[in-house]
Amino acid sequence: MKKKSVITFIIIILWLSFTCLVSASPNTKWSFVFDGGIDDEVYCVVETNNGGFALAGITNSFNKDNYDFWLIKIDANGKEQWNMTYGGSEDDIAMSMVINDDSYALAGSIKEKSDDLWLDNNDDVWLVKTNSEGIMLWNQTYGGSKYERAKSLVVTSDGGYILGCETRSFGAGGADFWLVKTDSYGVMEWNMTYGGEENEFASSVVETLDGGYALTGSTIPRGEGNADFWLIKTDSLGNIEWNKTYGGVGTEYSNSLIITEDGGYAMTGSTTSFGSGDWDVWLVKTDSYGVMEWNMTYGGEENEYGGSLVVNNNEYWLASIQQPTVGDGHFWLLQTDLAGNLQSNQTYTISAHHSSTSIIIAKNGDLALTYSSRDAGEHRDVLLLVLDNINSSSILPIILGLIVVVLIILFLVLFIKRKKFRI
Repeated sequence: MKKKSVITFIIIILWLSFTCLVSASPNTKWSFVFDGGIDDEVYCVVETNNGGFALAGITNSFNKDNYDFWLIKIDANGKEQWNMTYGGSEDDIAMSMVINDDSYALAGSIKEKSDDLWLDNNDDVWLVKTNSEGIMLWNQTYGGSKYERAKSLVVTSDGGYILGCETRSFGAGGADFWLVKTDSYGVMEWNMTYGGEENEFASSVVETLDGGYALTGSTIPRGEGNADFWLIKTDSLGNIEWNKTYGGVGTEYSNSLIITEDGGYAMTGSTTSFGSGDWDVWLVKTDSYGVMEWNMTYGGEENEYGGSLVVNNNEYWLASIQQPTVGDGHFWLLQTDLAGNLQSNQTYTISAHHSSTSIIIAKNGDLALTYSSRDAGEHRDVLLLVLDNINSSSILPIILGLIVVVLIILFLVLFIKRKKFRI
């Protein structure tokens, strides 16, 4: 073999190896399943200070007559340490959680007793603060005579909280975005509503780099029309600076919002306007003023629902649900580059309920993912997946191994050539 051919061969091997490494999905490090006997569902995961995880959601496994706020603590090896419920005679639904100074804050709603978990009723936003062991320290409610629910909770730079909510008690009509700002004890400082005569459904809020807030969800245009992604930017007091909608002739629901490294925004959710099938995952990237820079869809002929989104270095990770035409849905993890080009995807075949997903990147680079599965009795169970470190340091041993393999091949080629064997 000629020297040029040997070099070409080595380059091809290295390129193929690198391509496989980049496109490969991370392996499952460990998983945790909670089956309380009836319905248990998680909407949010956070990393705790000791390297473990805390999950927030709802359960009626402990109080079979109604749903309660539910907080469960998992150690760094996937072992349950404790779990706590909060609530009374109503159905209480925790949708979001933050950790601050080794304590927890959970936000959602207190619901009047009803046979329908999601029935619009006299609900109030509920904010619960606990210590590091899950013992309640205080709680606050916010709302009017109709329906309110917090969907997203963030600790603000002044130590207070901002809650992204839906309201039917206030605003212009129907459901409206509702932004509630509190101090560190949950005492309301101000609140603002956004929306028109139709319905606006809030899903996610972030504090922006200038001390304001960005809130996303979906808006239904007046008259004939379907829902679009809606992004609102406010100042530090909730006054609108600008707002943008994104969508097509079909329906779009925005479920997650993040601030990108360039100061812009990325949103994920679901669309029927674009893509290959009925519902597809939709990822939208904008600049710092909400002007769309690009958008990408992911999915096939079946239904795919975009749930949660994180960004890490030069890639996005999307937690989604893939729903076949027949049978249960499956959890679907997507990895893209910063232009939205799909780099890898992994389907987890355990049955999944499409209503909730959550994803974070731990400090050590692990991915933590939650979704709800369904057991043989058709009850919802909680599944937490922790995937191997996704940072480049985790593939260093593999790269070194590949280099060794290439050097061995090179040595054998040169040795055989020296012995004057034809290859």
